[in-house]
Amino acid sequence: MADELLVRLRNLNDLFLSVTSILSRLATCENLLYSSGYNAPVHLSGRPGGPQLDINREQLEYFLFYDLGVQDIADALSVSKSTVQRRFREYGISVSSAMSQQTDDQLDDIVRKIKNDFPNAGYRRVDSQLRYQGIKVPKSRVRESLQRVDPEGVAQRWLALMPRCTYNVPGPLYLWDIDGNHKLIRFDISSIITCIIRTHPFPLIAAKRTKNGTVFEPAVMQWVSLPHT
Repeated sequence: MADELLVRLRNLNDLFLSVTSILSRLATCENLLYSSGYNAPVHLSGRPGGPQLDINREQLEYFLFYDLGVQDIADALSVSKSTVQRRFREYGISVSSAMSQQTDDQLDDIVRKIKNDFPNAGYRRVDSQLRYQGIKVPKSRVRESLQRVDPEGVAQRWLALMPRCTYNVPGPLYLWDIDGNHKLIRFDISSIITCIIRTHPFPLIAAKRTKNGTVFEPAVMQWVSLPHT
C-alpha cells in the first residue's frame, strides 16, 4: 500500500512538472505574439487630445468577412475593444451588414451550381466555395439551402456518419485507447488517455516531434506494475 502511494505521489509530481513546463511554453509564445504583433498606426491630427489610431473601413470589413469577433479584431490590431466598437459606429458597420443579401432563390441557384461541380460536397465545402466567390451568409442559411437543393444527399451524409465507439471491459487498464489530441500538436504536446475514466490520466509530454510511441512506451512501464483496482 505504501509503495503504491509512493508511486502515485511520484506520478503526481511528474504531472505537476509537465504542466508547469507547458504553462511556461505558452507564456513564452504569448509574449512573442504580443511583442511581434501588428500595431495600428497612429495619426497625428494636430488637434488637442491623444493621437488617433488609423483603422480604416476595409480592415474592419475584412475581419468581419472571416467571422472574427470584436475582441479578436481588437487583439489583431493591438487596440482596445471599445476602440473597435467606436470605429464600427463611425463607419456604420454591423455584423449583419457584412452578410451578403442574396434571397433564398438566388442562394439556391448558386448552391446548385456548386453541387454540380462538387456532387459530394457537404455544407462546409459549400460554405467555403461561397466565401471563395465573395458570398458570406449565415451557416444556418447554407444548411437550409442544401436541404432544399439536395435533400437526398443530406440524408445520405447523415446515414454515413460513423457512430461513436463504446467500450465494455472488465476493469481499469484492460483496454487502452490512444488519443492523438491533434488540437495540442501546435503546442508540441502529446498525450495518451485511457478508455476507463477511473484511471489516472498519463502526464502530458511537451517535446518537438513527439510520436505516439514516445508517450505510450513510458506509460506502459509506469502503469503496468500498478495493481488493477
